[in-house]
Amino acid sequence: MEKVIYPTFWVFCYKEVPREIVFYFRILSYKLLDYFSVQIILNTFFAPWKRDIVYIRNAPLNVRIYGAILNLVSRFVGATLRTFILLIYTISFLIGMLAFTFVMIFWLFFIIIVILLLIFGFYYLTQGGISGI
Repeated sequence: MEKVIYPTFWVFCYKEVPREIVFYFRILSYKLLDYFSVQIILNTFFAPWKRDIVYIRNAPLNVRIYGAILNLVSRFVGATLRTFILLIYTISFLIGMLAFTFVMIFWLFFIIIVILLLIFGFYYLTQGGISGI
């Protein structure tokens, strides 16, 4: 007995390919997490930038205050740059999510769109084309 090709086609279109699309989106998500080092950035969010810390011992009060201000500025710069990196990661992830959504919707409705275009094409061929063109 011959194997029917139609169920295999529908399984491919609506089971295997969407699974592959989701698989590649997961890979993209993990790559973005790794590329932007999100875990490390969140763990060291308030750490000084480039570990630039001024150590002052047994110094006058004005030098200690100056060192504390430099340390705070270094932490502020670190937090600011890490915030921008997280913002770029979020934008990249949202663009990936939007692309994933469009690809998934397009794939799910692609067969229906092709069938409808074929029906409209044959209809206009049998009717003599679009009037006025």
